[in-house]
Amino acid sequence: MPKADGSEGSIFLGDVQVSKFAFRNPLKLTVADTTGRTWTVEEGYIDADERNYGLFDGDELIARLKIISSAIADPDCPTPFWSIGRIEVIDLYQGRGIASGLEEAGVTALGSPLASDLDQTLGGAGVWRRLIREAPGAIELHDANGLIGAVEYKHGSFVPDPWQFRETRLVRRP
Repeated sequence: MPKADGSEGSIFLGDVQVSKFAFRNPLKLTVADTTGRTWTVEEGYIDADERNYGLFDGDELIARLKIISSAIADPDCPTPFWSIGRIEVIDLYQGRGIASGLEEAGVTALGSPLASDLDQTLGGAGVWRRLIREAPGAIELHDANGLIGAVEYKHGSFVPDPWQFRETRLVRRP
């Protein structure tokens, strides 16, 4: 699931991403970082196949979660779950737990399961690793035939190890 090159560059949430929040709708959800700072989750552009959630520091978009329908993510995918299209956090705020907090807020806002993509970046895999450690039993591993089982963190290892298998998805239940 992680990409072989593992390259993770600087994140710039430019005009295209910001335009998804031309009309900001604050939700009754918050994300706290590891320093104790809290942000209100805001909903941006939505339609039948896309949802956007963001965090702002004043008027600056500092983090964005794009969720896409399975019809867009992978039309041949046997799982009917919404998928993470992209999670972005600007450099200044990375490493504070904001991405996993925003992912959890997205699951809550959707009220339905959220799946990883088949080809995660190292940063994306890191978010899922943190979620597995923090929410035992809430993350499931699926393959083309369906559910393999819940993923747990035991004695320093993930069981089963989702990154050992190809063509699998992690699914977070609400």
